[in-house]
Amino acid sequence: KAGKGYIPLDRSYPRERLSFILTDSEALSILTNEENLDLAHELSHGGRGTVPAHRVDVEDQRVPTTDLDLEVDPGALAYILYTSGSTGTPKGVAQCHRNVQSLMRAYTNALKISPEDRCTLFSSFAFDAAVADIYGALLNGAALCPLSVRDEGLAHLAQWLIDQKVTIYHSTPTFFRHFISTLPEG
Repeated sequence: KAGKGYIPLDRSYPRERLSFILTDSEALSILTNEENLDLAHELSHGGRGTVPAHRVDVEDQRVPTTDLDLEVDPGALAYILYTSGSTGTPKGVAQCHRNVQSLMRAYTNALKISPEDRCTLFSSFAFDAAVADIYGALLNGAALCPLSVRDEGLAHLAQWLIDQKVTIYHSTPTFFRHFISTLPEG
């Protein structure tokens, strides 16, 4: 809404990695909720000085609820995602709004996502695959069905997909192979 780019921080990542990302990206603020406020304060006082932390789960009367009517340049930063760091140091990969729009158009058209769909979200929101899952659902009025496989495991995934009435399944090939291996023969 404010026309700014974002850098997702997954609270399950090591603190050193999160601190590095904040410092390397030169983030201007941390948006968080009550559950993660202590972590945000811990991270906000590291690296290059204090980065203010703001709770998004508390309504601020000063923030307009109406459209800000901002024009955002298609070449402007949409987000920075950090790679796993095959060299030992994570690297920030920036994407502009134009690239995200092109990705979403191709993803939406290929899958014909509609408001009747229910889409999976298995990846961390800090992983590039999550971009297509999240925006593919939100921009098309579809439901997003997140599941933390790290917490839940794969044993009940097939039943979860049925219970959630998932119509669009998306995962990495490796994840899919592991999932398939949990299914009974026949």
